[in-house]
Amino acid sequence: MNNIIIITGVAGFIGYSLADKLLNKRYSIIGIDAMFGSGENLRLKQRRLEILQEYKAFKFVNVDLSLMNNNLRGVL
Repeated sequence: MNNIIIITGVAGFIGYSLADKLLNKRYSIIGIDAMFGSGENLRLKQRRLEILQEYKAFKFVNVDLSLMNNNLRGVL
């Protein structure tokens, strides 16, 4: 399959679960998340990303989309 899907919030519970399911169905995933936080929440996000990065079809981008462009602020 040559389908590429972008998932925001990929290190969170729902984003991670969706990415994992789609990667197992042979989709290519670009995962976006802003890796901030602290304590157990941040450790959980990091562990989820470690699991996803085992897939060759997964690429991660660490970015806060709300800071990228003024045009995005109204959408996010």
